[in-house]
Parts: sequence; C-alpha cells; structure tokens
Amino acid sequence: MRQIGPSNNTGSFAGLKRTLRRPAYYWGLRMGLFAVIIGLGFAVVMLVPWAVYYEEKLGQFEDYLAREHDMKLQKILVAGRRGLDQDEILDLMGVIENEPMLRLDLHAIRDRLLTHPVIREVSVRYVEPDTLLVTLEERLPMGVWIDGGLPKLFSHDGHELGVMEVDHEDLPRFAGPGAPEAASELMNMLLDYPEIGKRLSLAIRIGHRRWNLRLDSGLEILLPEARMAEALARITSMQEEEAILDRDLSSIDARLDDRWFLKLSPRIREQLSQKERA
Repeated sequence: MRQIGPSNNTGSFAGLKRTLRRPAYYWGLRMGLFAVIIGLGFAVVMLVPWAVYYEEKLGQFEDYLAREHDMKLQKILVAGRRGLDQDEILDLMGVIENEPMLRLDLHAIRDRLLTHPVIREVSVRYVEPDTLLVTLEERLPMGVWIDGGLPKLFSHDGHELGVMEVDHEDLPRFAGPGAPEAASELMNMLLDYPEIGKRLSLAIRIGHRRWNLRLDSGLEILLPEARMAEALARITSMQEEEAILDRDLSSIDARLDDRWFLKLSPRIREQLSQKERA
C-alpha cells in the first residue's frame, strides 16, 4: 500500500534541516539568553558571600581609620536648641562615644530626631575629624490646649508638643476638639480687635466649626461659623460706644446675622427677680 505524505522519520529529519538552516542571529540570541541565565544564577549564588566579605572588609577599614587617624566620634555640637534638653537630644540620636565616624548613618540620626514632636526640622553633618554638628529648628509653643483636663502645649501649625510641665502664664488657653489646628487663625484675627483679645481667658472650639470666647470677666461671646471678623468688629464698635463688655452680662450670642441675644448675669437676674417678688 502506498503511503500518502511524508513518513515520521522523514518529517523529523526535515525539521532538523530547517532548524540548522536558520540564520546566525537566531543561534546568537539563543546562546546569549543561555549565557545570561547562567550568569544570573552564578551572581545569585555568589552575592551573599560577597556581601558578607564586603561588609567585613569595610568594617576593618573603618576600624583602621578610627584607630590610626583618630576618626572617632568625640564631640556633638547642637545649634538652635531653645527649649529642648540636650541630654534628651543625645539619647534620641542613639550614637556612642568613640564610634568610628564612617559608621554613623547621618540620615538615620536625622530621622530619629524628627520623631520628637518639638523638632520641626534638623540637619546632621560631619565636622572633621571627630565632630557631629546638629542644627535644630524647634516648634515653639503658641498656646495651651485643655484636653481631658490635661494642659497640652501646641505650636502655630497646630502640632501638639506634649503635656505642659512648666507653667506658661503668658500663653492663651484653648479647649474643644480641633482647637489647636484652628487657633492660629483666631489669634491672628484678634490682633485687629485688641479690646477683645486682651480680655480673652479661654477660647472654646465648638464642633470643629466655630468659637466661643470666654473673657476674664466671665462674659462669653458666641461667635458665628461664618463672618467671624464682622461679629468681632461689631462687638468692638459696641464696646467703644456702649462699653458692652463691661456690662453685667453672662453671654453675647452673635451667631445670627439679623439678631443677637444678650443674657444678663446671674447677679442681675437675681436682683430683678427680687424686685418682681417685692
């Protein structure tokens, strides 16, 4: 019986001949890919021992420089420090006296210092041959936030600086959720209304939206969420014309645009009540 088409053996031989007749670049690419795979495998095998060897030799070199050329940490200079304790800064840096200078990771030291809430910015650099210079920019306290009964200091950017350990009588007091973040805007506004600002005893943030201002006389001003400057300007004008801040009032509710509510002090209400009973 006659076979139709090539036999299996003939087909395999023909495929081999076609493969052998492929151009040179085909074999070059195959060999190049094979060489790359072999090279990567060798690199992976050798990478770990080479890294260990490199670290060991680098450590020996650093020890040599520290020993023979006095390149050991001897001094730390701190510039820009105002309220922070120097020992606290040194502990946070985490460096050791007589440590080889080349082993110090300046970026890691800077990152550790920036974890302190009082430090806004810091730079760390070498001063040859044996000194580290640390230059600080501290956040300064702007006010005292009464949070859950604890007095906490905070800066102009609303950053909490920790619980107040030393009395700051000159700093304004704030209360309410979100007060530190909004305090700077309020205090800048009160600069234009000093008659109110100088009497301020406590600024209370209400619902992250608006302020109540408690004055040293006990009078409380309920400011609106919007047009706060207009309300302050009107109260200042009423103080100049009628001395409203010196009246026997317990509160001035300025939250509405078309009408305000003035609440008499408990003493005056009691006097009026006695007159009515009489």
